[in-house]
Amino acid sequence: MVETVQPGDRCTLTGTLIVIPDIAQLSTPGLRAETGGGNRGRASEKEGGLTGLKALGVRDLNYKLAFLCCHIESNNTKFGGKDFSHENVDSLTLWKSMSDHEHLILKKMSEDKLIAENLIDTLFPNIYGNDEVKLGVLLMLFGGVAKKSEDEGTTLRGDINVCLVGDPSTAKSQILKTVAEFCPRAIYTSGKASSAAGLTVAAVKDEDSFDFAIEAGALMLADNGVRCIDEFDKMHPKDQVAIHEAMEQQTITITKAGVKATLNARASILAAANPVGGRYDRSRPLKHNVQFSAPIMSRFDLFFVLVDECNEVVDYAIARKIVENHRNTAKHSLRQTKYSIEDIQKYIAFAKCFKP
Repeated sequence: MVETVQPGDRCTLTGTLIVIPDIAQLSTPGLRAETGGGNRGRASEKEGGLTGLKALGVRDLNYKLAFLCCHIESNNTKFGGKDFSHENVDSLTLWKSMSDHEHLILKKMSEDKLIAENLIDTLFPNIYGNDEVKLGVLLMLFGGVAKKSEDEGTTLRGDINVCLVGDPSTAKSQILKTVAEFCPRAIYTSGKASSAAGLTVAAVKDEDSFDFAIEAGALMLADNGVRCIDEFDKMHPKDQVAIHEAMEQQTITITKAGVKATLNARASILAAANPVGGRYDRSRPLKHNVQFSAPIMSRFDLFFVLVDECNEVVDYAIARKIVENHRNTAKHSLRQTKYSIEDIQKYIAFAKCFKP
């Protein structure tokens, strides 16, 4: 399920409809499944039903729905979230699925000498400056290539982890929200309100069988995507330790309540944090400006420091940009860019198919 869909997606379930017992009232149409997934109505173990109707031949009237599916398909409208979220899709398959018009657009983008500037301008139209930060986030969206060492067989992750450290009001959260809205599979959360179980996995007791089962956390739900963590410095140190394995090995190993499993968490981490004391001190090194442990800092590939300088020219440009965004909202929504969001999604998905 994690490989195919994520919470909030509408799904197409293919299977056979089964209703037990055979009561017409229990098979009322109106299920959200677009095609009939296997549907089993059965008596609840906790509730005994209305025993006063036994003389009428109806013993139990409390039932729960269960879907017995042999096929599931995501109906995500974002490009890359339905058919091409799997990592083994090759460039030829993706190329054949596109139209001739899309082929021309990709060819035009591949010949653009200012492709990086045009992509940044389309992705972050409301953020002034910080072009190097935008470029680093863009490289994270393209990702790297996962490899295995020939001698030891160690897997080297291809996903890039980025951390933004800076003063308040430097558009850190806005960058994270933009990435979360753009990516086909992305999860946005706040570090202050996230726990270790919410980030990784949790062992919960099933209501029917009373056995412990695994409930996926944010890192699992963002598999093959991006995990955006705002206020990363507000996380408890114990919760930061829980994501050590996921950031480097890209797996989550759980041994709780008799459940032992190793699950995939192949996601890039995009984190935003405030420096110690609220302002970045340039006279001190980076490790003294953040409350991160050495293992956490070693797992981030890129660190960007955003400093709010007292510059009249820069402040005027930022203020003018904000005013332009709030004024003429309708005109700003129709702002002309060289490429559309859909074109960039196709371009990134096609570029990820190549493994140099």
